[in-house]
Amino acid sequence: MATDHGSTSPGAHPTRRSLVTGLAGGAALGLTGLTVAGAGAAAAHGTITSYPGVGGVPTFYINLSDLTSFGYRPSFHDQMGQWMDFWAANVPDSFGAAYRVGCLGVHYDGRVTSAHNNGVGFDLTHIYTKTASGSPVRRFYARRDIWMDWAEADKAPERRRYWATAASVHRYFRDVLTYGSHPSDHSNHIHLDNEVAGPSTVSFSTGSAAQVRAAQEICRWVWGLPTTLDSVWGSETASHTSRVIAAAGGSGSLTSAPRTNWLLFTRASMREGYGTQNYPAP
Repeated sequence: MATDHGSTSPGAHPTRRSLVTGLAGGAALGLTGLTVAGAGAAAAHGTITSYPGVGGVPTFYINLSDLTSFGYRPSFHDQMGQWMDFWAANVPDSFGAAYRVGCLGVHYDGRVTSAHNNGVGFDLTHIYTKTASGSPVRRFYARRDIWMDWAEADKAPERRRYWATAASVHRYFRDVLTYGSHPSDHSNHIHLDNEVAGPSTVSFSTGSAAQVRAAQEICRWVWGLPTTLDSVWGSETASHTSRVIAAAGGSGSLTSAPRTNWLLFTRASMREGYGTQNYPAP
């Protein structure tokens, strides 16, 4: 997967860039995927199709009311729909239906050879549901650059849901970049893409620092284990992830069954993190 994220090309979407700069104090918000309806697609990456949402859930940019269509490779959009369906099916029923998904960008031709250039990268920022009373409620908030300075009592639930959501994304996409693995440019969104593998082939690899770091963060912030956050696969991380697998009803480790147990680990972590299901303490 090519390195991505940073600012857009000079002059691209100036109004939105100005708004982002005002909100983030000048920090780059990864506007690498924003596509205006009708913009041309580079022939090198094939068909780019504009969609108003994923899994039937509308997407927005920055503000909840700023509904935005983005350009995708159709196969990537299908995979995004599978992930959205999974997320919605594994949060508590009391949340209500998925309502809107925040995104900082999908396709953008200015990122040559990157996931966004090819329409197979997505920058996730928010997920809202809508309660029975009709009120939208934010359930996931990727803006660690904002909530990292909150009091622990306010920050802890955001962090827990962040890693529960990251677990759901890791289940469907091989390449996922978070503030844990890439703190300098992913503190305001989770990047996911399928340049390497999609949901039918994704599995765990000790050679993926991003996957290792996610497993460590999930063990610590979702399951309450004192896991060291160093992005290095070692005996402690192996032991703690195996304990989670056992708590979820499985056996073995992430290395003994890298696909089967990764799917189990990520599903259980999603459900544990959102309080959908209570598992034994690992």
